[in-house]
Amino acid sequence: MAQPTIRGYSIGERIGSGGFASVYLATDESGREVAIKVLHDHTSNPSDLRRFERERATMRALNGHPNIVAIYDAGTADDERHFTVLEYVSGGSVRDRLAQGGALHWATVVEVGVQICAALDVAHRSGVLHRDVKPANILLEDNTAKLSDFGIARLIGQSQVTAAQSIIGTLAYTPPEVFHNRPFDGRGDIYQLGITLYEMLLGRAPFTSAAADNKAMIIRRILDNPAPPLAQFDVPLELSNLLDEVLAKDPADRPQTAESFARRLNEVERSLGRTPTTVGNDTQSIDLETASLQDAVTEAPQEVWPPVEDTGEALTQAAEPVAPAPSSAFTVEPSAPTPEVAPQAPVVDSPPDANITVAEPRPSSDTSLLPKSSRQGMALGTPGPAPSSFDAPSPVRQEPAIVEQKPRSRWPWILLVLGLIGAAIAGVVIAQLTATDTDPVADSDPDPVVVVEDEPEPDIARQFQPLNDDAFLQPDTAHGVIFDVVRNSSGLTMVGGAGDGESSAEQSPVVWTLDSDEADMQRAFENGGRLWGIGVTNTEFLAVGDTAGPGETDGLAVIGGRAATFRETTDPSFTGNSGDALVVSVADPSSDTDGFLVGGRRTSEGTETLGLWSVSRPTAGANPEWTSIPVGSGNEGSINAIAVNDEIGVAVGWEMIDGVEMGVFLIRRDNGDWPNLIRPFPNTRFHGVAIAGDRIIAVGESGTNTRTPVAIVASSDGTGWFHQLPIRAVEGVARDVAEVQGDRVLIVGDSTDPDNAGSRTGAIWELLARDEVSEDQWTTRASTDIPDDVFTELRAISEFEDTIYIFGRTELENGRRPAGAWTLTLDS
Repeated sequence: MAQPTIRGYSIGERIGSGGFASVYLATDESGREVAIKVLHDHTSNPSDLRRFERERATMRALNGHPNIVAIYDAGTADDERHFTVLEYVSGGSVRDRLAQGGALHWATVVEVGVQICAALDVAHRSGVLHRDVKPANILLEDNTAKLSDFGIARLIGQSQVTAAQSIIGTLAYTPPEVFHNRPFDGRGDIYQLGITLYEMLLGRAPFTSAAADNKAMIIRRILDNPAPPLAQFDVPLELSNLLDEVLAKDPADRPQTAESFARRLNEVERSLGRTPTTVGNDTQSIDLETASLQDAVTEAPQEVWPPVEDTGEALTQAAEPVAPAPSSAFTVEPSAPTPEVAPQAPVVDSPPDANITVAEPRPSSDTSLLPKSSRQGMALGTPGPAPSSFDAPSPVRQEPAIVEQKPRSRWPWILLVLGLIGAAIAGVVIAQLTATDTDPVADSDPDPVVVVEDEPEPDIARQFQPLNDDAFLQPDTAHGVIFDVVRNSSGLTMVGGAGDGESSAEQSPVVWTLDSDEADMQRAFENGGRLWGIGVTNTEFLAVGDTAGPGETDGLAVIGGRAATFRETTDPSFTGNSGDALVVSVADPSSDTDGFLVGGRRTSEGTETLGLWSVSRPTAGANPEWTSIPVGSGNEGSINAIAVNDEIGVAVGWEMIDGVEMGVFLIRRDNGDWPNLIRPFPNTRFHGVAIAGDRIIAVGESGTNTRTPVAIVASSDGTGWFHQLPIRAVEGVARDVAEVQGDRVLIVGDSTDPDNAGSRTGAIWELLARDEVSEDQWTTRASTDIPDDVFTELRAISEFEDTIYIFGRTELENGRRPAGAWTLTLDS
């Protein structure tokens, strides 16, 4: 499509395209960046032009509100195409943000919610219903959210249906009353905002799933199923309960105005210790000074897009609710009365002959997201929730092209409710939803509102794939596990155990190797036990673990220039006492003798206490010397992970203090002592740590009865934030963390279904770095490629020759659980 020529504007790249318009980035004569929406040159249908003009007139009438995208200019380009010049919002849409990073922190979601309530309130007071509130139509910049795309807006009191039972909107966000042939009023916009906030908190809309849902199934869920409570995904209970109300099936049970919804969101902020979000502009209605909006909306019938055949049937419209008197701000004292309106009659069942038709989006090529909870953040050393912001830029995503198809043949609605599914059913009559246009900064909407035929899933390259190498199944069909991996000049070396059972006593220590060609089971020791960690210097490896005899555990260390020549090395400080175990080994660059740091636990006066050793060779070829480093308070505990660079060393684990597990976070500077870097964290164990640039990331699990995955992101001076990681089950653990592909930080672990204690589902998280530590957030990766019905445990991650490898264990059809290895491909 040819780039338009518009006098007074320098047109740049196309940044979005929808069903009947494209959006271009441009600059005006003053140098200000703007977004110009241009009607496609093939669009000649009068209803298209009326819709375009309706959006233009609506946004012009609502100009001036800080939470509504501003319109600057309109006219006709040199090639006679109609255009509208809009405010350019560089931060992208909420849809972009979800695609880039998954679910958002609850505090950010509430801030967005209050601001969009302000936009809806001023629109409703001005007599305008938006009717298509969703993530793609909310734009973010700095700390401001803006509502866009009024292409299917209408005036309150005007009929929303022209063709029989035709629906305007996007299916996943359509309120239940629309399917019951009741009018869409301001409470419908509130419902759509509730669905949007829910999706921001969880990563998906409540009535859709990761699978390819058919339209009938989504409608049935909207009509019959309550939204799963968000509190089970670690969203604050106060916010979860409020959204339960907002998503009520009966409009009378929802907040009756956008202003009252905003007040309730402010109350949630207060109850959780945050300063309530305010909106700088008054929320009073904007005076419609000209007749342009009235003319544009009343003269143009509210046709579905594309139009469908009008059967002549009509629907009865109930009276609209009366808006309360305007207020000057959304943040109010709790004691201030919240005006409510008389609700409409309760939703009633749809008549059996109602014909409902919906549109379904084409399959998306994005497989990187999984449903997840919000991030619960806590500043290190200080109580209270983490601050939130949404000022990070989001990439523009290229979505599949949109294809228009004719409506399908009609069938009775009652058959849909009873679950008409399958190719044997000769079609369902679906009243099309009106197609939405793109927002000024995003590419085509991933929820297009045009009818498309059901298509097979696209051939998408999997992000998370098993290596399926026999080396991990040796001995044949044995149980096994890989605990740690280290990179060397020729590939990767992994350690763990394998044998006839899953316990340490039923397995033997094993060493695997992996280069660019193949994997190999390099060494299997005869004694029982497992190797838990491995480090490598310029000259040799040191792998550590434990041996397991009847009722006892003893430390194990093997050393050598290559796996095939590993030989055992001993020292009284970690052998000979039941309960000793070595867990982690890393090369120590501060050592003058090509040495190592080793962590684990050792027995002292009958108590298994923190163990930390420095390992060195006084002379070449001499036996290594083990020097115990005093750490901890002498209570039960373990050092589980160590990370070292030329400047600092960090060791993490846990220690029992006064009967409570406390997370341990030690730091060494200038080759000195190992004091606590930060205050201990109660009911927490750390299992992995990495130094990524100027940040230290420790990962593990936290909680009492229910354990959830956590991460600390801190600087070397001890400032930082404690994060709960999002998971799709209630319980989980983060086991290892690594920096890959230059500067991307990934965590691996797994989650557990509380109703099935033996279940494990692999989980991968990525750190979304911000400018400040306090603004870090996490997203989940490769969810659709990790099976949730097969036991999968992810324990170690590394990178070699631009390939990311993940190790752990999995489950076979015969019930055995051998060592497992996978590759991970990240989207850019």
